[in-house]
Amino acid sequence: MEIFTCSIFPHLTRIWYDYTRLVLGDDIPITIYDCSRALEQTWFEGATIKKFKNIEHGLKIDHFIENAKCKLVLVTDDDAFIRDTSLVGNIENAMNKNDRLAIFSCHERDHWRYELNEQLVHPIGTYTFAVNTEIIRKENLSLRSVPTNEKWVNSGKGYWDTANYTQFQLLKKEYEIKSIPLSIDSPVSTLFGTSSGFIGWYKKSFFSKSFKLKGNRKKLIAQLPKDKYLFERTLGFVAILDLYKYIYNEMSLEFPLTWNELLSLGDHFIEEDERILQRIDSVLSLLRKTLVK
Repeated sequence: MEIFTCSIFPHLTRIWYDYTRLVLGDDIPITIYDCSRALEQTWFEGATIKKFKNIEHGLKIDHFIENAKCKLVLVTDDDAFIRDTSLVGNIENAMNKNDRLAIFSCHERDHWRYELNEQLVHPIGTYTFAVNTEIIRKENLSLRSVPTNEKWVNSGKGYWDTANYTQFQLLKKEYEIKSIPLSIDSPVSTLFGTSSGFIGWYKKSFFSKSFKLKGNRKKLIAQLPKDKYLFERTLGFVAILDLYKYIYNEMSLEFPLTWNELLSLGDHFIEEDERILQRIDSVLSLLRKTLVK
């Protein structure tokens, strides 16, 4: 098995890589698509770094699967952190024993379900999931998102999310899909939209690997108390910037608000949904415990 992830937030990817190597060891191959063209190769000893366009995530996965060297690929976001050191081996064993098992996901999506052949189907989550590349290539499938007018799909959002239409097609072809149920604590801790939050605030300098704040930051600050998703994503990447400074004793990027100022703008969201801060605190605690000696 090999691991594949994509990077558009270099500071996050450095933390993810150092953490993943400590948890899983140095033997498993890791490939990172550098979609910001800002990664420092010296940060990623033993990894394969490839510059790649920042296109739709499913298409990046398609490209990697098409060229993958291993039968099994673990696709993961770089804000997803595996806690269980035996996870990769367990997934690998399950998929090698069953040549009809096409995908094994570490979690399920929690906002919709559907029936197929009189069976209730839980759409897979794609923070961390393993793919049998031989099956995907044989069936000529893509993991990209797919537009749809079907109101039963994805709570009527108008599209199948990454790998969910792939799952639907595989099930119709009588392949098997496994996922860790929502009722079981996932062995992977995740943040929420960290990279998308980052690129909402920062843009890369054209002639260097550095980033600077976008010109619309005042508008974004004014929007924070009104937009829960913007607030949660911003909270996540600011926490990573602060952690980066703490772990590596290096400057990362300046943000126009302190942590407490940011919290005060969204305290009503946290009162409504305490999981926002719990998720971030849990991940930060895990990373500090693992990375800070």
